[in-house]
Amino acid sequence: HLILIDGASRLDLTPDAGRALHETDIAISADGQVAAALWTTGANPDDFAPDTAVRRFDLTGGSSRLVGSVPRVTHANVRLNADGSRIGAARSEPRMMARFGRPLVGYYDAADSFHPLCEGTDHWGSPMCWAGESLICTAPVHGHTRLLRYAPGAEEAVELSTVGTFSNATMMPDGRVLALQSRWFRPAEPVAVSLPDGSVQQLASLSGFDGQETLTSTCAFEDLRIESSVDGTPIQSWV
Repeated sequence: HLILIDGASRLDLTPDAGRALHETDIAISADGQVAAALWTTGANPDDFAPDTAVRRFDLTGGSSRLVGSVPRVTHANVRLNADGSRIGAARSEPRMMARFGRPLVGYYDAADSFHPLCEGTDHWGSPMCWAGESLICTAPVHGHTRLLRYAPGAEEAVELSTVGTFSNATMMPDGRVLALQSRWFRPAEPVAVSLPDGSVQQLASLSGFDGQETLTSTCAFEDLRIESSVDGTPIQSWV
């Protein structure tokens, strides 16, 4: 259940939720007026996978409505913009028995219409936060999880930084993106990513890692073998 507590008052926003919030994702607008939650509508008889929509809540009065409830469609990574007028999400449609298509990154407007962003991009984006009218997403790029900017009217998403892997991104009051960045042989540290140029500033060294040490003190190959698989394909293995 989602419970709204204001001083001494307590309001159950979802008295009949059942298992709709069993696996959910919740967002609250910066002004505290609107909330949105991932809402499971039930298993679809076509493929027995759960369909998911988004439930939008008016926190001033407690009313709510379902958004994007379509058979064989799922949502993920629900994110509200500052005033709650747009709900960002990754939307997969429709599910296929043989293959899953790439989810569309986009947003629902105040009239509950879905607007995809950067439909020409080939990345599987996961919305993290809003930057003005753009969505900042993480997406796998060549084995790394990068930060990308999905802007209205753009065909392709823009990769903000090409160094390291990013997670837990959110907006800072000064307009930069706060995230954790990790790299090979370096632990995750908090960084600020500037927009739109993507420059990265490390904010702290919480791990105490000394980057001046050479890699030879951290990693060494003990064994390297090249073997053949059943079909004759060479396979490298190492310790």
